[in-house]
Amino acid sequence: GAPTRLSALWPDNPVVLVTASITCSPACAAMPDLTEIRQRFGDRVAVFVLCVQEAHPGGAVSHYCPNQPPRPPNENEGRRQPCSPAEYLGFARDFSRTYATAAQIVVSSMDNIAWVAVGKRPNLGLHVDTGGKLLFKRGWFNSDRLLAAVADHLGKEPAAP
Repeated sequence: GAPTRLSALWPDNPVVLVTASITCSPACAAMPDLTEIRQRFGDRVAVFVLCVQEAHPGGAVSHYCPNQPPRPPNENEGRRQPCSPAEYLGFARDFSRTYATAAQIVVSSMDNIAWVAVGKRPNLGLHVDTGGKLLFKRGWFNSDRLLAAVADHLGKEPAAP
């Protein structure tokens, strides 16, 4: 679709966004943390996973290490880089089914423009207010720090689980 600001899509809530791919073990391991954020803050924050091109594709160059030779198939999933929008959406659906997170799943374009726009970092965690102001950004998503940033922004501690 057309370029859109997160704040325009979800104007009533701040946003938590984490980038992930099904072949990124640390990203996959963080999915329960997103469910915890959603449970603690409820409808006061929108929680999303931006599925990006595969971090560790089999038989292809990783976009994290473009100067290295193609990697063998990933031991976790044996995935290769998606070759079409339909295949990309299929990977995102697999991610959603496999990790059953409370976050909504969104998908970047084939050229990964959304991932590039938010910072080109692995397993990136962002917190954005309703005006589009970036309040928190960290590569290698850390739920404790992200929880604290959201709690600080909303003006109170998150409810106990």
